[in-house]
Amino acid sequence: MVLNPKIEELVCDRLDTGRYTTADDVLREALELLRERDRAMEELRASVRLSKEQIASGECSQFNMEEARKGARAYRASLGK
Repeated sequence: MVLNPKIEELVCDRLDTGRYTTADDVLREALELLRERDRAMEELRASVRLSKEQIASGECSQFNMEEARKGARAYRASLGK
């Protein structure tokens, strides 16, 4: 695999931290994070689709800011942030 210089520099920077021992380790973690982000985005898209369907069919309820905040906190916690 050939990396462009900018990506190679990013990999080297991560190796220099000592947290990773090989470029494979850096790329593996990056790809795992990308997979997780893609999964989270698909869940969000599915939630938006469902919400639009519920709104269109009249199945929506009054917005509650505190419930929205609780949901956002739970979501962030599930991502480890």
